[in-house]
Amino acid sequence: MPHLSLRNISKSFGEQDVLTGIGLELPAGAFLALLGPSGCGKTTLLRLIAGLERPSQGSLWLDGRELAGPSTFVLPEARGLGMVFQSYALWPSMTVQGNVEFGLKVQGMSRSERKARVAEVLATVGLDALADRRPHELSGGQRQRVALARSLALRPRMILLDEPLANLDAHLRQSMLAEFRRLHAATGATFVFVTHDQDEAMAVASHIAVMSQGRIEQVGTPETLYRRPKTAMVARFISHGMTLPVEVTARDGDLCRTLLNGQVLGLPGSAAEGPAWLCLHREDLTIAPAGQGHIRAEVLGQNFRNGRYLTHVTPQGIGADVLSLALDHPVAQGTALHIRIASGWVIARDGGTPVASQGAYLTERVDA
Repeated sequence: MPHLSLRNISKSFGEQDVLTGIGLELPAGAFLALLGPSGCGKTTLLRLIAGLERPSQGSLWLDGRELAGPSTFVLPEARGLGMVFQSYALWPSMTVQGNVEFGLKVQGMSRSERKARVAEVLATVGLDALADRRPHELSGGQRQRVALARSLALRPRMILLDEPLANLDAHLRQSMLAEFRRLHAATGATFVFVTHDQDEAMAVASHIAVMSQGRIEQVGTPETLYRRPKTAMVARFISHGMTLPVEVTARDGDLCRTLLNGQVLGLPGSAAEGPAWLCLHREDLTIAPAGQGHIRAEVLGQNFRNGRYLTHVTPQGIGADVLSLALDHPVAQGTALHIRIASGWVIARDGGTPVASQGAYLTERVDA
C-alpha cells in the first residue's frame, strides 16, 4: 500500500483550473520534490496535501485513510502532518524553545514530556545552545531550523516544505540542503519539498515530480528523469537538456534507428516509428573532425563555468535554435564546428505513443 496516494486530483479557483488530473503514489520514507516553473501548481498541490485547500475533484489518501474526497475532508490539525513555510511563521515574542514547544502544549502534552521532547529536537537540529533566543536574534538558517524543529517535535508521519530555502543566500541553501538530507535519514519521516530550483531537487530528493501547467509530466528518481525523460518538457527542464527533431525509421528492442540531418544513428529510446525528439545533454555532444560530425554549427558565444568553457552554438538545417556543449578550450565566436552525437534518448513527439522499455539504458551509438 502506498504511503501517500493522490487519485485524479483537480483544483480550480473560480473558472481558473490550477491542477488537473493529478495522480501520484509515494512510498513511506521517501523524499519527494515537487518541481516546476512558477505558476505550475506545485504549492497548491502541497496545500491540498496539508489540508489548507480542498480538492475540486478526486481523493487523497494517507496510509489507507481517506483525507479528502467527494464526501470526506479531514482538517489540517487532524492529519498528523508537519509543515515548514517559506516565511518560517515563527512567533516573534517567543523564544526558540517556546516556538518549538507551542504545538506540544496545544496537544496537551505534560510539562516534563514537553521539556524532554523540545531538548531532543533542538539537539537534532543543532540549536540546543540557542533555546533562549528569540527569532530576531537568529540568522536565516537558524530560523529555518527552528521551523523544522517545531514540525519534528510533533513527530509527524510526513513533513511538508514550501520553498523553505527561498529566503536564504546560496551558501546557506547548500548548508540547509545537507541538513534536510541528514534529518530525513535520522527521522525516517516522509518529506515533500516544493521548489522551482532543479539543483535543490536533484540534491535531496529520492523522487521528483516534474510539474507543468497544473499537471505532473513525470515522476521518477533524479537519474530516471535525467536519462529517460518521457516528455520534451522534462527533457528540456532537467539539467538544461536539449531536444532535436528526428524521425524513427525502425526499432530493435530499446534501440531506435533514428534519422537526423540525413544520417542514421542507433540510439536508445521509447519512441515508436515516426516523428520523435532526440533528448540530449551537454556531455552527449563532442567536437568531431571536419566532415565527420552529425551536425554542423556556428559558435554563438562562450562563458567559463566550473573549469570548462560552456559553448553555445547555432546548428544548421535541423530545426533547432541553440545547442550547448562543454569544451576544455576557448573557441572564437563565429567559428564553424562539426559536432558528433555520442549518446542520447529518443522519445515520441508530443501526442505520440511511447514504446514500453525492454532493457537497460544503452549508451553506444550505431551508425549506418
